[in-house]
Amino acid sequence: MKSVSVNELTTLGSDVSIIDVRTAHVMCASGGRSFCATEHLAREGYDAADVVDGSTQWHHDDHPVTYCT
Repeated sequence: MKSVSVNELTTLGSDVSIIDVRTAHVMCASGGRSFCATEHLAREGYDAADVVDGSTQWHHDDHPVTYCT
């Protein structure tokens, strides 16, 4: 898994492949930034899906969460 901020995402050149999976699932805390990032990825030709309502709702709905150290 690769974490990239929205600012980093918009500055990456098109020759850089940041996604090597079938679909990138993009998530932030509430869904606003991930929506923007998903739109940007789609314009660049990537298959991207926004996780609606973000990690806050994901956690609230008792989906699994793994914390990295």
